[in-house]
Amino acid sequence: MVSRDHPRIRRGRMSLRDFERERHLVISTQGTGHHMIDRKIEEELGIQRKVGLRIPNYLGVVSSIIDSDYLALVPERFGRIVSHHNPVRLVELPFRLEPYRVMQHWHGRYANDPGLRWLRQIIARLFGDAGGAGPHGE
Repeated sequence: MVSRDHPRIRRGRMSLRDFERERHLVISTQGTGHHMIDRKIEEELGIQRKVGLRIPNYLGVVSSIIDSDYLALVPERFGRIVSHHNPVRLVELPFRLEPYRVMQHWHGRYANDPGLRWLRQIIARLFGDAGGAGPHGE
């Protein structure tokens, strides 16, 4: 994902050189898909990224991308949803990444909290696979 007005990434695809040249916004949450993707890119593919900003979750991704020249690797479904309502564009990667599953996690003591159940259901509806409900229908 890049800003719609990114000055150097103008087409729907970028080269590996473009990818390595640009500064990246990185979502850094240990033990999650983000960490696995970072490791795959750097260790297995040998691709170097210039990290310009690290944030702990997706809450600030869109606003940070809109106001900068950073690139951000985001799940495709998330990118498609936010690109419809924000001045950002999705750009095809210059290498292949295997799909990975994004899951919700919560402590067992919150499993039956009505407000949190509602929120998990909304998130699952927006971002989940059809028929891919979790153990509590979420």
